[in-house]
Amino acid sequence: MLCAYFKAGVCEKGKKCKYSHDLGLEGKSAKIDIYTDPRDRNGKPVERTEITCSHFLDAVEKNLYGWLWECPNGGDKCVYTHALPLGFVLEREKKELEKAKLAQ
Repeated sequence: MLCAYFKAGVCEKGKKCKYSHDLGLEGKSAKIDIYTDPRDRNGKPVERTEITCSHFLDAVEKNLYGWLWECPNGGDKCVYTHALPLGFVLEREKKELEKAKLAQ
């Protein structure tokens, strides 16, 4: 999604902002797909392991993963996958499910 603060010219987060600073996305509410590695969309396949990157997992868990997120493990050169396996349940979602069960 486009950063409303960036659109207004007042976003102070820069590269740390989890929203897009691409004005070409205006009017589009594109959601980030955390189940597909964005590097696969660039046209040239990248050799990497099936292991999910711990930095990626941490960023997703803490809601820091966004359009401008860059892996501290080498950015696009990271050898680990930047996508969640199908069926993967985040820790924050597990906690919400436990709270819902306890409330019943």
